[in-house]
Amino acid sequence: ESVRYRMLETIRQYAAQELLRSCGEDEVVAARDRHAGYFVRVAEEAAPALAGPGQCPWLARLDTEWKNLCAAAGHLAAEGRADDVIRLGVSLQRFAVSRGYCDVLSWLNIAAQSVDPPTGILLANALVAIGWMSETLQRMDAGAHAVAQRCGERSLAMARELGDRHLEARALLVLAGAAYFQHDRGRMRRLGEEGLAIAREIGDVHLRGELLTCLCVDGDDSENRRLRLEALDCFRQTGDDMFAANEMHMLYGLDVRERLFDDARAHITAAIATAEKLGAKVFLYFMRTDYTILLLIESKHEEAASVVRSCLLTTRRIGLHLDVSELLFSAACCTAWQGDYAKAARLHGAADTEMSVALEVGSISWSEPEQELREREQASLRRLMGDEAYEAGFRSGAKLSRSQGVDLALGREPAG
Repeated sequence: ESVRYRMLETIRQYAAQELLRSCGEDEVVAARDRHAGYFVRVAEEAAPALAGPGQCPWLARLDTEWKNLCAAAGHLAAEGRADDVIRLGVSLQRFAVSRGYCDVLSWLNIAAQSVDPPTGILLANALVAIGWMSETLQRMDAGAHAVAQRCGERSLAMARELGDRHLEARALLVLAGAAYFQHDRGRMRRLGEEGLAIAREIGDVHLRGELLTCLCVDGDDSENRRLRLEALDCFRQTGDDMFAANEMHMLYGLDVRERLFDDARAHITAAIATAEKLGAKVFLYFMRTDYTILLLIESKHEEAASVVRSCLLTTRRIGLHLDVSELLFSAACCTAWQGDYAKAARLHGAADTEMSVALEVGSISWSEPEQELREREQASLRRLMGDEAYEAGFRSGAKLSRSQGVDLALGREPAG
């Protein structure tokens, strides 16, 4: 294991001042250029490995270098080097999504809209990355889906003009995602089928797996399961553990819907173990949150409570752009089990408000077994409290913001 040396921020600032004093501004800029150039090359070397068997060590290395990567992006932006900012950001998109780093999306947005923006293949790749990251990291923001739509349309036109079939299929994937959040399932499927045909034509197994997931809409559960298993096989063939884990998470959802709870546990625990190995915090958050629902269906409140606490802390670390509806619901169930009925009623109110938004946006789906759990838990709490007290608490919680709901679940009385 390598040894890394760190310095206090005050020492770093002093060293930078001394370099400027002794060597002049040109040498400072040159040193920063060399630093930024090195980390652009690191990111570009990492990019293909992040979708294959080398992703685990590369994710760990990028975690270690995150501050250096941010410093490189800041310097390149300050120097007006939009092309290099895009090379850096596009290379880091999968890393950023797995960690919840919206900074990379911001870098790309600014670079793509610069006074002298890049053209051609570089800009088209930036637009695809912006579209995909907007849909993935900002799924609760309707404006982000409009951005994804615009980026998908522009990049698709550019890809066709350039004759780049791989990029064309990636742009179709972004547009299919936008169609999903616009509740146009038919268009999503058509775009997915068009992209899938290209992936098969060019023999890109990984891309085929990504586009297969666009077809898992409006079909019966057996057909969706077949498609998910085919996508899982694609990711396993290409060594992409992260996307394979995500497909196991999707299979978990189908298992719960069909009441195959033993299969559901096997899929979600395998997915969580893989995401933990990769340090994929965003994937882990959604997997663990969904796992709490299964634990509650099986009346394992004590086990669920510890997972809920971990997920609540994650929302604070990563940021509240994450969907918290199912998490607040699980927190409400665990709080009632712990005996704090008044707080539980408020959390149910907060959860129902968030859930109505999430279902409208399309951020979550909600199956019959999950709805039965919701009705069972809320009816039980109502009996324990009485109608009047329950309704008062529920109405109070329904007025809380997303941030206030998380504060309440963490045991902090919301301000305001």
